[in-house]
Amino acid sequence: MLGNAWASASQTTFSGGMMHFSGSLTDGPCAVKAINGDRIVTLAQVKESALLVPGQAAGQVRLFHVVLDDCNINVYSNAQVSFSGETDSTFKTVLVNQATDDPAENVGLQLYGPDGEKIVPDNSSAIKLTDGFNMIPLTVDYVPTRLNPTGGNVTSTVTFSIIYS
Repeated sequence: MLGNAWASASQTTFSGGMMHFSGSLTDGPCAVKAINGDRIVTLAQVKESALLVPGQAAGQVRLFHVVLDDCNINVYSNAQVSFSGETDSTFKTVLVNQATDDPAENVGLQLYGPDGEKIVPDNSSAIKLTDGFNMIPLTVDYVPTRLNPTGGNVTSTVTFSIIYS
């Protein structure tokens, strides 16, 4: 009788969403770890009125880290993060807004290195590594690229490399 009850029980299935898997192997001196999911940095919403002067950051700095683990300083003792991405035609260090869904206009994103200086694409300041775990502090902020930025979404995607020396 118990077997029949289980056999007649109904079943339903709901989509659980999608999963994206990615990874890589390295023979470098450190392994890059993802702290924010797949290295996603979310900035706080900022008012258009904070973006008055083209090229001047909004002052809404968001801290994030590139994390290096299992480092062997007998191989290399310094690390530098290098970013590549599409930049603004006027402000060469400002990443363009790549949002396609309700994009904000006349605004981009500026990355800053561990020294607080603007990151020039394909270059940044180096940090001294320690054996094992290392965190490279970086920041990002909104920057108007023209007068009168308009509201909407701001996104940018960059690729990054670690340069060891």
